[in-house]
Amino acid sequence: MFRHIPLPARYLLVGGSCALVHNIVVIAGDAIGVPYTFTVTASTLGVGGMGYMLHSHLTFRAAPRWSGYGRYLMGMMSGVVITMILLAFLHDLLALPMLIASPATTVVTTLTNFIASRWAITARRTGAAKAF
Repeated sequence: MFRHIPLPARYLLVGGSCALVHNIVVIAGDAIGVPYTFTVTASTLGVGGMGYMLHSHLTFRAAPRWSGYGRYLMGMMSGVVITMILLAFLHDLLALPMLIASPATTVVTTLTNFIASRWAITARRTGAAKAF
């Protein structure tokens, strides 16, 4: 089904789905008074499993491995740091509503997330890494 779709389009399709879920969690959390430091971290961990499996199978066409999943979560957590800094600037300092600030941070972190995902999933494997 996705065989003839170019890599950038596959990444944007999967990444966009993950970003949509992430932004819904962050914006909804903000609307009910949950600090974004919690919702961003929780969303990243929750969406991480979904994103890793989808990116492995659809985007990069690689078998999921525990080692790759660990690298993927490390990469996504580095995105959390960038997101927190950007939200502190956009939401706290500039007082932009979360409805604008959260999607803006998603756009900014798209490239770093792609690089981290590709590294995590396609990194050369040594030894017998255990598959899921």
